[in-house]
Amino acid sequence: MGLVDIALKLFNELPHRTLAAWNLVLRGFCELGRSNELLGSYCDMKLEGCVEPNGLTFCYLIRGCGNGRLLDEGKQLHCCAIKLGWLESNLFVVNALVDFYSACGCLISARKSFEVIPPEDVISWNSIVSVYAEYGFSLHALEMFTKMQLSGKRPSSSFIFRVLGFI
Repeated sequence: MGLVDIALKLFNELPHRTLAAWNLVLRGFCELGRSNELLGSYCDMKLEGCVEPNGLTFCYLIRGCGNGRLLDEGKQLHCCAIKLGWLESNLFVVNALVDFYSACGCLISARKSFEVIPPEDVISWNSIVSVYAEYGFSLHALEMFTKMQLSGKRPSSSFIFRVLGFI
């Protein structure tokens, strides 16, 4: 509802802050586009030391860095996600990295992140094709779209029209 002050007051009054509560705070800052407060809350969570971040935590953090175009901070989170094993075990974290690098204009890193995703994930295919199309790399977009089709993935018609609008 956008009542950040009340939400933070309630959060700060909690006798025991669970990972779910921390993730709600991170989600709120992410959705409001308040990237610096998002990262500050993550630092507070780490300093408190009572809970360990999970894949959802990293999704919010990485998405927030993409929203704020915070490339250095996002790269640090990428390293943390690798160290904690989230890239091997959580498809959502890897997809967040594709979106993050795309938002920051780092198409090579977006592609490298995409390449570690299992080929059966159609959402990732849609994302990488859209990224190339959005940045004006029509041939790359068509190449990836062709590979997507050859691997048996079928995008929705709304996706096709959206991409064709970029090309």
